[in-house]
Amino acid sequence: MTVTASLSTTDLAVAPGHQAGCDVRISNSGADAVTVDLTLAGGAAAWAVVLPPSLVVAPGACGRSRLVVDVPRDGDLAGTERGVTVGVRARDAGSSPIELVGRLAIVESLDLRASVTPLVARARGEITYTVAIANHGTRARRVDLGLDGMDQTGLRVRLSPAQLVVVAGEQATADLSVKARRPFLVGRARPRGVVVEARPDAGPPLVAAATHLQEPVRWRPGAAAAAAAAVVAAVLVLARGGDGPVVPAVVAPATSTVARSACPASAADGTTHVDIAGFAFCPAVVTVGVGTEVTWANTDLSPHTVTFDGPDDRSDSDVLSQGQSWSRIFDRAGTYQYSCRLHAGMTGTVVVT
Repeated sequence: MTVTASLSTTDLAVAPGHQAGCDVRISNSGADAVTVDLTLAGGAAAWAVVLPPSLVVAPGACGRSRLVVDVPRDGDLAGTERGVTVGVRARDAGSSPIELVGRLAIVESLDLRASVTPLVARARGEITYTVAIANHGTRARRVDLGLDGMDQTGLRVRLSPAQLVVVAGEQATADLSVKARRPFLVGRARPRGVVVEARPDAGPPLVAAATHLQEPVRWRPGAAAAAAAAVVAAVLVLARGGDGPVVPAVVAPATSTVARSACPASAADGTTHVDIAGFAFCPAVVTVGVGTEVTWANTDLSPHTVTFDGPDDRSDSDVLSQGQSWSRIFDRAGTYQYSCRLHAGMTGTVVVT
């Protein structure tokens, strides 16, 4: 036989909702080129794909395909095993098929995601943010919430409840109320960071952030009586150190300060680069070929994530601090949408052709 084949590893471990893969290596020791077809069988075959499914291997050369197994997001699969067999058959009439047997161990998954909404809020008085913890893992988790990373100077902050139990496949929420202790009369809105730390019973802590903009008490021409009352009330509050009058909050949508046309994709050494800047992915849409590596680099002061959470494509960068980057190779054609799980409204798309 002139064709031999092997797997780069026969033992794969993957959590539900994630992918695992290995290389299928094919060698041709004969004097003629050989066309090889690859097939899949076994308990994990329904979740697997091998690309390319056919390839031509030159004489004396080696070819390679990629086996990728995408396990469904089902917590009941954790702790089980599945087999996957790759059939390798040359199209020569006298060749015999080769069977490469692999083992897939499905392990427990710890996959928690934290967010604060709204991302940006404007208020003169009190406003309540929603802290959400989503559990994409395989087991229920207990999560303690804290404000250790938040500067509470000049603010009245209430977080309730301070502990959540999040069932697998669901999310739980808490209310975070924020109010400035003293109003100010005129000037620009004063931004303050809203930072919540989530500490699960297993795994590293998570950080979710938003921005609170305290609005001034503005002078409104034609409403002298109301303005005078507001000024008097503010002076009395400053004198006695109490809380000012509550004015209904106005929530501003999250918007990017970076023009999309100002951040074209750059490519070097076969890698396409996307910047994370101004609470936006720059550019928001990139088009690449199959096999291209895309790298995201965070240049913001705020942490961000690159999270693919589609029904057939799930991967996550974890939290990227300023100066950190994350890369991914796209092996299949298609349209891949992603987002930052820390900041609502931050989205991007990778088109693979």
